Amino acid sequence: MSGVQGVVPIEETLARVDWTASPLGPPSGWPASLRTLMDTIRAARAQIVLFWGPDHVALYNDAYAPSIGTKHPAAFGRPAREYWAELWDDLEPLLRGVYNTGETFSARDRPFYIERGAEGETVYFDVSYSAARLEDGAIGGVLCIVSETTKRVLAERDLREREAALQLREQQARTQADQLAAIYQASPVGLAVLDADLRYVRVNDMLAQWNGAPAEAHVGRRISEMIPDLSEQASALFRRVLAGEPVWGQEVVGPTPGRPEGVSVWRENWVPLRDASGSVSGIAVSCEDVTEERLAQRAVETLNRVGIALAQEHDLERLVQLVTDAGVELSGAAFGAFFYNVVDARGESYRLYALSGVSREAFDGFPMPRNTAIFAPTFEGQGIVRSDDITRDDRYGRNAPGKGMPKGHLPVRSYLALPVMARDGAVLGGLFFGHPDAARFTARHEQLLSSLAGQAAIAIENARLLQRVREANEQLEKRVEARTAELEEAHAVLRQSQKMEAMGQLTGGVAHDFNNLLTPIVGNLDLICMREDIDARTRRLVDAALQSAQKASALVQRLLAFARRQPLQPMAVDLSRLVNDMAGLLASTLGPQIRILLDCPAGLPFALADANQVEMALLNLSVNARDAMPDGGTLTIRVARGDVAGDQGDLAPGAYLRLSVTDTGQGMDAATLARAVEPFFSTKGVGKGTGLGLSMVHGLASQLGGALQLESHRDRGTSATLWLPVAANDQAAPHQAVSPRAANGAGLVLLVDDEDAVRVTTREMLASLGYEVAEAASAPAALRLIDDGLRPDMLLSDHMMPDMTGTQLAQMLRERLPATQIVIMSGYADLGSLSPLFPHLPKPFIRADLARALQRDWEDVA
Repeated sequence: MSGVQGVVPIEETLARVDWTASPLGPPSGWPASLRTLMDTIRAARAQIVLFWGPDHVALYNDAYAPSIGTKHPAAFGRPAREYWAELWDDLEPLLRGVYNTGETFSARDRPFYIERGAEGETVYFDVSYSAARLEDGAIGGVLCIVSETTKRVLAERDLREREAALQLREQQARTQADQLAAIYQASPVGLAVLDADLRYVRVNDMLAQWNGAPAEAHVGRRISEMIPDLSEQASALFRRVLAGEPVWGQEVVGPTPGRPEGVSVWRENWVPLRDASGSVSGIAVSCEDVTEERLAQRAVETLNRVGIALAQEHDLERLVQLVTDAGVELSGAAFGAFFYNVVDARGESYRLYALSGVSREAFDGFPMPRNTAIFAPTFEGQGIVRSDDITRDDRYGRNAPGKGMPKGHLPVRSYLALPVMARDGAVLGGLFFGHPDAARFTARHEQLLSSLAGQAAIAIENARLLQRVREANEQLEKRVEARTAELEEAHAVLRQSQKMEAMGQLTGGVAHDFNNLLTPIVGNLDLICMREDIDARTRRLVDAALQSAQKASALVQRLLAFARRQPLQPMAVDLSRLVNDMAGLLASTLGPQIRILLDCPAGLPFALADANQVEMALLNLSVNARDAMPDGGTLTIRVARGDVAGDQGDLAPGAYLRLSVTDTGQGMDAATLARAVEPFFSTKGVGKGTGLGLSMVHGLASQLGGALQLESHRDRGTSATLWLPVAANDQAAPHQAVSPRAANGAGLVLLVDDEDAVRVTTREMLASLGYEVAEAASAPAALRLIDDGLRPDMLLSDHMMPDMTGTQLAQMLRERLPATQIVIMSGYADLGSLSPLFPHLPKPFIRADLARALQRDWEDVA
């Protein structure tokens, strides 16, 4: 464009274009309409004109050249995307839209960022894009007419900004004034200005609302007119303020009908206002409603007081009463109740636990609340129920028969109920509060009573826990007492056992010595009786002495049986036959007043027992039964099978035979029965019994692996049952070879005993029987004789001797001289050392006992 510095005129630009490379071809080859269009572009001087040909090749006039700066003239006749890359995202949619629709697009003050100068800038244009059509009507390009409006846009923008700033300042001023007025009117603090005559000059809505009249109704009226019941104290305070003294923080309490509590508390400030001369011209008043603050303070004090009381109270009834009273105080309810959650089989049974605000008589005539729609959310722990008017609640009145509150019930409209829940979610009960007026309970009451319910739940759980601890302590004390009694009983049993063991050991030792003393006495008396040269008187005296000695021997046998230290020879015994064989002896012993009944069937298995000892036991039991029937009676002796499947006290599982002796006598009480088997315990009086009969039978049964069981009832008789184990089928008597000479009462006997008197008497008996005798005072002495060549036909040895027992001696002799017959004498036998393989001869014995022991067929020994 000529006349513009740095811009090449369009004519020169056209002359420089290589039109052969242009899709439009050279100007001479253009269609007439495009050539005319190009002439128009070149002729336009005031406006910017661009033509976007096919492939968006750009042609423009001189007026546009300054807008693209250094891109001209290279951009002329070139595709736009190469030289207008920064505009292409905005430009391409516009060009495409005109190509596609043929419609003209116009825009005012459209901004474009162009590279003008060193940094580039945003410029504004009024643009119009329209289709350039060929002769055939096809669109050959887009003609764009552009007017740069940058200066105008910037000038208008500056003007608008200055006008906006001015308007903003004005608006801010108006807003500030309006805000101050709005703040004054809408302040939660009551505000007013009084003149010197105490007339309202200005009052905000809050204070007007508290006074119960519109704000405009206050202006010009005295404060005494608006608040007729103004106290004399308030009047005096106003006079002080008019005198120039400000009053701060004065609290005033007044009635407020709309508030649930009925009253409000205000904290007021009265400040004197002064004119230019400094004189008081009025009063500025500010009032703040501190009712909620005072209520919250009082509620916190109440909750703290109740919390302390609950922490110290562990009685459940007093505890829930404290909670209910506090709930009425906190909520302002007319009455409150706590219902303990006790559910019956039907799921709806609740027991009144505490009541506050009214007497219990007010509820005496009504049933407990049921699990209805109103009460269920509380008793099921679903949440809080609060109603301004419960009679209008959808859940109210849906349950028969009352369809609401029963007749005579306290009037309730405001209703508030809260579940009291344990930490594990269990519902402990419910707190219920009511008031005859509507809308008396608020969200604040919910919060306060929720805190109270939480305290109550903790206190109730603690009280329950303490109660359980107390009950556990009581149970523990009872268990300790019971356990102490058991231990005392066990100690008593242990002491008795120890006493019995000591007595048994003492008895065994005494029996040993006593039998050793009796053996020469009995043996010598027996030898004297055998003499034919003694007179009748001497014979009677010797017989009497012998009988007494034999009774002493029997007493010793009983002591040994009681102590379970009696040497036994257990064998297979037919109990039924044994009892039947003893029938005659029992009849003569018991006398004609006692009727004897026998129930002893044949075919029963044999018992493992010592026949002689069983006979003695049966005789003892029968004599005891006779003594229990002084006026006569019936004695029943029964033998029967008795199997034990499980452990039954003294009896191990196994097969047994029962030998029962039952009488129809006086019987025993429980105390006597408990001591019946104690040694030396007797109810027969001094001189009428030794107290060893049952002890002996008990000891015998235990020693054989059985038991003695007693059953007795006062005036109904006693039954004593001797349990004896069944003998094994393969039990047989031990076999021992017998010297023919010994069987004929001849042969050599090695006699061993550490008691000289016993040895002397036994030697005389053996000699009278035709035996040769070799003596030894100890087992080692006997072994020396054997070593020196002595070959006895039999060994007759005492068992309990120093250095070596008779049994040990017999075992050694059996190894050396297996054909030697062995008999062990025992005045007292240590059952652990007395072998059952060797026959034994109990001390004391007479000549006949000795002869049988030496000549017995040992194949019959079991």
